[in-house]
Amino acid sequence: MGDLYVHLRMRECCRKVFAELDRTKRPMEVPSGILAIHSLAKILGELTITEASVRVQTSVGSATAGGSHLDVILGATCERICSAHAAEHERKGEMIEGRFWWTMKTVVLSKTGGVS
Repeated sequence: MGDLYVHLRMRECCRKVFAELDRTKRPMEVPSGILAIHSLAKILGELTITEASVRVQTSVGSATAGGSHLDVILGATCERICSAHAAEHERKGEMIEGRFWWTMKTVVLSKTGGVS
């Protein structure tokens, strides 16, 4: 049986990935962009996928890419996390969730100076 709450908030597996991203970025001070949200799990995880998608996509223009060595490392790590979760959803045929995580990856990379 699937996650019955997907119309009220993100899937449980996605909320766990947000928490993983939070742990990954915690040691760094991220000044702006999507990773500057103090707790992705608390903010994005409690939104529907549609609401979270809008929040992520509107963060694109909020800052310029950092490009420092640590920014690039953070971006690469978060990119791997997002890509792996996107692929997991796509393997299950959950294309909307997969598309969300590909978008999340793109936004993270645009904020950290990484390349896809």
